[in-house]
Amino acid sequence: MFMDKYDIGLTHHEATGVKMAHVINKGRIPKLKEYLIVARKDGIKDLNVEKIPKDEWDKEYKLLVENVTKEEINELKIIIDNDDFTEDDILRADEICSKMTLSSINKLFEGKGKLTNSQKDEIKFEHAWQIVRDVATSGSARKRADEKREIVEGGFFVVVTPKRKKYIIKKDYNIEASQPRIKLLFADDYLTIHPGDFWQDIKTTGLDNEGGIDFKKGKKPEELIRRIIKMSSNEGDLVLDSFLGSGTTASVAHKMKRKWIGIEMGPHCTSHAMPRIQNVINGDDDQGITQKVSWQGGGGFKFYTLAPSLLKKDKFDNWIIEPTLNAELLASALAKQEAFTYFPDSELFWKQGYSTENDFIFTTTQFVTADFLDKIHDEMKEEETLLVCAKSFQEACKNRYTNISIKKIPQVLLGKCEFGKDDYSLNILEEISEDDDE
Repeated sequence: MFMDKYDIGLTHHEATGVKMAHVINKGRIPKLKEYLIVARKDGIKDLNVEKIPKDEWDKEYKLLVENVTKEEINELKIIIDNDDFTEDDILRADEICSKMTLSSINKLFEGKGKLTNSQKDEIKFEHAWQIVRDVATSGSARKRADEKREIVEGGFFVVVTPKRKKYIIKKDYNIEASQPRIKLLFADDYLTIHPGDFWQDIKTTGLDNEGGIDFKKGKKPEELIRRIIKMSSNEGDLVLDSFLGSGTTASVAHKMKRKWIGIEMGPHCTSHAMPRIQNVINGDDDQGITQKVSWQGGGGFKFYTLAPSLLKKDKFDNWIIEPTLNAELLASALAKQEAFTYFPDSELFWKQGYSTENDFIFTTTQFVTADFLDKIHDEMKEEETLLVCAKSFQEACKNRYTNISIKKIPQVLLGKCEFGKDDYSLNILEEISEDDDE
């Protein structure tokens, strides 16, 4: 999956009941909504929309089903939902329905003393499996109901439509009405709703410590990113965040078992994103969506540093090759500074120069990893030694091998290797030698 990230946002503080000073003091209209475009790789159809819990009890559900057990109701629902059913299944469904009776939902509160509305709702949610409402149904279902109601016993039964849909019907509906309320719906099947295009259920405040890093005014809730990723991808898909920021998208994608790529130009790439993602991998991040997705750690990532731009403009506004990409010059300069003779080997790239027949130097501006050193070491002879000069390298590279030394390229030398400067000197190596004398 490729996910285009626009200005991803959600409701602001007003939607969560937090007052903003600029709204109160200056009388402005509060901004309650930012905009988000969500799509799968094949378009906006078939999104994995996750329904959210209702905030309040739906007052239309006010009838209580009695004389049947929770296990029987579950068995009935399995039959209703199963597309591959038999006549015996329908007979069993009718048998369960024939035992059902209806009473008022208020029966749940009898003998419990004076209850608040909140306490009553709590009881309703607990008994949602046996609370129902009646609704009208399609013409074909009504026709089947009219035919069957005369031959069944009990107050309820199941009808099968021409399209093999199955509904629970109450027998005592008004046959004179054009659209009688005859079908039963169970409350526990409708305790959630579609989130729609205005999401107020995700908390957007108090995110200071989420992910274990502080990123003021730039951190998005993990729950928001989880919903977006869940809607638009499946496990194993690839998620791209080209503005990684504090690493929220990568962290959430990792916890949700997606592959991911994050791109970031700012220093928070190493100060925020990398430590945060490493905590996720180590299983040390217990915040955000960790518990919701049962994340316990695992996986890994690779870190790459992009090379400088290939081109730059000189003072005459002409495009020239970016000077820091002159690898040959840099390698030559390092060889001279470290008392090596610059003489690249035609077969082994890491033999750029030598001081003795068994002592070599290799210079690179790429980030050097322990794996990279391992590959070089495998090619070295037992009596050979190597000095690696790099712009940056993993801590694990230090003292990894007794015959390989590694050091950073001096910044003053990097500054000297700029052929793009309008006043550059072709005698760069002599200049470096003079700096050494100083």
